[in-house]
Amino acid sequence: MVGARQFIANAGIVAEAIAKSKHGCDSNSPDSNVTGNFVKRILVQSKKLSHLIVHIWLNRPGASELDKYFKQSQNLSKLLLASDPNSVEYKLLRNIFQPQDIPIFNEEEGFYYSFKVTVNQFEGSLDDPLPGQAANPGEKGVFTMWIPYPPRPEISTDPIASLHPSELEEWLKSPVNHPPYFYAANPYIPTSTT
Repeated sequence: MVGARQFIANAGIVAEAIAKSKHGCDSNSPDSNVTGNFVKRILVQSKKLSHLIVHIWLNRPGASELDKYFKQSQNLSKLLLASDPNSVEYKLLRNIFQPQDIPIFNEEEGFYYSFKVTVNQFEGSLDDPLPGQAANPGEKGVFTMWIPYPPRPEISTDPIASLHPSELEEWLKSPVNHPPYFYAANPYIPTSTT
Protein backbone atom coordinates (compact mmCIF):
# COMPACT_ATOMS: atom_id res chain seq x y z
CA MET A 1 0.00 0.00 0.00
CA VAL A 2 3.01 2.21 -0.14
CA GLY A 3 4.13 4.02 -3.29
CA ALA A 4 7.45 2.60 -4.49
CA ARG A 5 9.35 5.90 -4.67
CA GLN A 6 8.23 7.09 -1.26
CA PHE A 7 8.76 3.63 0.20
CA ILE A 8 12.34 3.33 -1.01
CA ALA A 9 13.18 6.90 -0.02
CA ASN A 10 11.69 6.60 3.46
CA ALA A 11 12.38 2.98 4.39
CA GLY A 12 15.95 3.66 5.38
CA ILE A 13 15.01 6.82 7.28
CA VAL A 14 12.34 5.04 9.32
CA ALA A 15 14.58 2.02 9.93
CA GLU A 16 17.36 4.33 11.07
CA ALA A 17 15.05 6.15 13.50
CA ILE A 18 13.79 2.86 14.95
CA ALA A 19 17.31 1.40 15.19
CA LYS A 20 18.67 4.45 16.99
CA SER A 21 15.82 4.56 19.47
CA LYS A 22 15.78 0.82 20.09
CA HIS A 23 19.44 -0.15 19.91
CA GLY A 24 21.37 3.11 20.06
CA CYS A 25 23.03 2.19 16.76
CA ASP A 26 22.70 3.02 13.13
CA SER A 27 21.35 0.68 10.48
CA ASN A 28 24.79 0.45 8.83
CA SER A 29 26.45 -1.22 11.81
CA PRO A 30 28.07 -4.52 10.79
CA ASP A 31 25.98 -6.68 13.11
CA SER A 32 22.68 -5.06 12.18
CA ASN A 33 20.32 -5.83 9.31
CA VAL A 34 17.78 -3.29 10.50
CA THR A 35 17.00 -1.87 7.06
CA GLY A 36 16.51 -5.29 5.45
CA ASN A 37 14.30 -6.44 8.29
CA PHE A 38 12.36 -3.19 8.19
CA VAL A 39 11.76 -3.46 4.45
CA LYS A 40 10.50 -7.05 4.78
CA ARG A 41 8.31 -6.08 7.75
CA ILE A 42 6.68 -3.16 5.95
CA LEU A 43 6.05 -5.32 2.87
CA VAL A 44 4.30 -7.92 5.05
CA GLN A 45 2.30 -5.18 6.79
CA SER A 46 1.28 -3.71 3.45
CA LYS A 47 0.13 -7.11 2.22
CA LYS A 48 -1.90 -7.56 5.41
CA LEU A 49 -3.59 -4.21 4.75
CA SER A 50 -4.38 -5.35 1.22
CA HIS A 51 -5.85 -8.62 2.53
CA LEU A 52 -7.91 -6.64 5.02
CA ILE A 53 -9.42 -4.53 2.23
CA VAL A 54 -10.10 -7.59 0.04
CA HIS A 55 -11.81 -9.27 3.01
CA ILE A 56 -14.10 -6.25 3.30
CA TRP A 57 -14.75 -6.16 -0.45
CA LEU A 58 -15.78 -9.83 -0.41
CA ASN A 59 -18.19 -9.03 2.44
CA ARG A 60 -16.72 -11.71 4.67
CA PRO A 61 -17.52 -12.03 8.41
CA GLY A 62 -16.95 -8.72 10.18
CA ALA A 63 -16.65 -6.76 6.93
CA SER A 64 -19.17 -4.06 7.82
CA GLU A 65 -17.50 -3.50 11.21
CA LEU A 66 -14.04 -3.38 9.63
CA ASP A 67 -15.28 -0.94 6.99
CA LYS A 68 -16.12 1.56 9.74
CA TYR A 69 -12.48 1.76 10.83
CA PHE A 70 -11.51 2.99 7.36
CA LYS A 71 -14.46 5.35 6.97
CA GLN A 72 -14.02 6.77 10.48
CA SER A 73 -10.24 6.69 10.41
CA GLN A 74 -9.71 8.29 13.82
CA ASN A 75 -10.07 4.72 15.20
CA LEU A 76 -7.94 3.04 12.53
CA SER A 77 -4.83 2.82 14.70
CA LYS A 78 -6.83 0.81 17.29
CA LEU A 79 -7.44 -1.80 14.59
CA LEU A 80 -3.92 -1.80 13.15
CA LEU A 81 -2.28 -2.00 16.59
CA ALA A 82 -4.75 -4.50 18.12
CA SER A 83 -2.83 -6.98 20.28
CA ASP A 84 -5.25 -7.80 23.11
CA PRO A 85 -7.03 -11.07 22.18
CA ASN A 86 -10.09 -9.87 24.11
CA SER A 87 -10.47 -6.62 22.18
CA VAL A 88 -13.12 -6.15 19.50
CA GLU A 89 -10.44 -5.14 16.99
CA TYR A 90 -8.35 -8.26 17.58
CA LYS A 91 -11.41 -10.48 17.19
CA LEU A 92 -12.24 -8.75 13.89
CA LEU A 93 -8.70 -9.35 12.63
CA ARG A 94 -8.98 -13.03 13.61
CA ASN A 95 -11.59 -13.37 10.85
CA ILE A 96 -8.72 -12.80 8.42
CA PHE A 97 -5.39 -13.61 10.07
CA GLN A 98 -3.81 -16.28 12.23
CA PRO A 99 -2.85 -15.17 15.78
CA GLN A 100 0.85 -15.01 14.85
CA ASP A 101 -0.02 -12.43 12.16
CA ILE A 102 -1.66 -10.04 14.65
CA PRO A 103 -1.09 -7.17 15.34
CA ILE A 104 -0.46 -5.68 11.93
CA PHE A 105 1.77 -3.03 13.53
CA ASN A 106 3.27 -3.56 16.99
CA GLU A 107 3.06 -0.92 19.71
CA GLU A 108 6.58 0.35 19.12
CA GLU A 109 5.96 0.76 15.39
CA GLY A 110 2.72 2.56 16.18
CA PHE A 111 4.74 5.27 17.88
CA TYR A 112 6.43 6.15 14.58
CA TYR A 113 3.39 6.19 12.31
CA SER A 114 0.33 8.30 11.89
CA PHE A 115 -2.20 6.25 9.90
CA LYS A 116 -4.40 8.05 7.38
CA VAL A 117 -6.85 6.83 4.74
CA THR A 118 -7.01 8.00 1.14
CA VAL A 119 -10.21 7.11 -0.68
CA ASN A 120 -9.30 8.17 -4.20
CA GLN A 121 -6.30 5.93 -4.92
CA PHE A 122 -5.35 2.27 -5.21
CA GLU A 123 -1.81 3.07 -4.05
CA GLY A 124 -0.85 4.54 -0.70
CA SER A 125 2.31 6.27 0.42
CA LEU A 126 4.71 6.63 3.30
CA ASP A 127 5.44 10.32 3.84
CA ASP A 128 7.78 12.12 6.12
CA PRO A 129 6.36 15.19 7.84
CA LEU A 130 6.61 18.64 6.34
CA PRO A 131 9.27 20.84 7.95
CA GLY A 132 8.13 21.93 11.40
CA GLN A 133 5.13 19.60 11.27
CA ALA A 134 6.02 16.32 13.00
CA ALA A 135 2.56 15.01 13.79
CA ASN A 136 -0.73 16.66 14.51
CA PRO A 137 -1.12 17.67 18.15
CA GLY A 138 -2.18 14.67 20.21
CA GLU A 139 -1.23 12.21 17.46
CA LYS A 140 1.51 9.67 17.54
CA GLY A 141 3.79 9.33 14.59
CA VAL A 142 6.77 10.73 12.85
CA PHE A 143 5.77 9.40 9.43
CA THR A 144 2.36 9.35 7.81
CA MET A 145 1.23 6.10 6.24
CA TRP A 146 -1.54 6.79 3.73
CA ILE A 147 -3.62 3.64 3.30
CA PRO A 148 -5.66 3.40 0.11
CA TYR A 149 -9.32 2.58 0.62
CA PRO A 150 -10.88 3.28 -2.77
CA PRO A 151 -14.48 2.53 -3.66
CA ARG A 152 -14.86 -1.14 -4.44
CA PRO A 153 -14.73 -1.79 -8.18
CA GLU A 154 -17.30 -4.02 -9.83
CA ILE A 155 -16.78 -7.63 -8.75
CA SER A 156 -18.41 -10.05 -11.14
CA THR A 157 -17.91 -13.21 -13.15
CA ASP A 158 -18.68 -11.14 -16.25
CA PRO A 159 -15.56 -11.27 -18.48
CA ILE A 160 -15.44 -7.47 -18.76
CA ALA A 161 -15.81 -6.80 -15.02
CA SER A 162 -12.99 -4.94 -13.26
CA LEU A 163 -12.51 -7.75 -10.77
CA HIS A 164 -13.42 -11.41 -10.83
CA PRO A 165 -14.19 -12.99 -7.42
CA SER A 166 -11.57 -15.68 -8.06
CA GLU A 167 -8.84 -13.00 -8.37
CA LEU A 168 -9.72 -11.66 -4.94
CA GLU A 169 -9.91 -15.16 -3.45
CA GLU A 170 -6.51 -16.06 -4.92
CA TRP A 171 -4.90 -12.91 -3.49
CA LEU A 172 -6.52 -13.50 -0.10
CA LYS A 173 -5.13 -17.07 -0.01
CA SER A 174 -1.60 -15.85 -0.73
CA PRO A 175 0.32 -16.08 2.60
CA VAL A 176 0.99 -12.64 4.05
CA ASN A 177 4.58 -13.43 5.01
CA HIS A 178 5.66 -14.75 1.60
CA PRO A 179 6.12 -13.12 -1.80
CA PRO A 180 4.51 -11.75 -3.77
CA TYR A 181 4.07 -8.84 -1.37
CA PHE A 182 2.79 -6.61 -4.11
CA TYR A 183 1.64 -6.77 -7.69
CA ALA A 184 -1.54 -8.73 -7.31
CA ALA A 185 -2.76 -10.18 -10.61
CA ASN A 186 -5.26 -7.34 -11.01
CA PRO A 187 -4.35 -3.62 -10.73
CA TYR A 188 -7.70 -2.87 -9.06
CA ILE A 189 -6.66 -4.76 -5.93
CA PRO A 190 -4.98 -2.23 -3.61
CA THR A 191 -1.51 -3.59 -2.98
CA SER A 192 1.73 -2.46 -1.43
CA THR A 193 3.68 -0.97 -4.32
CA THR A 194 3.22 -0.42 -8.01
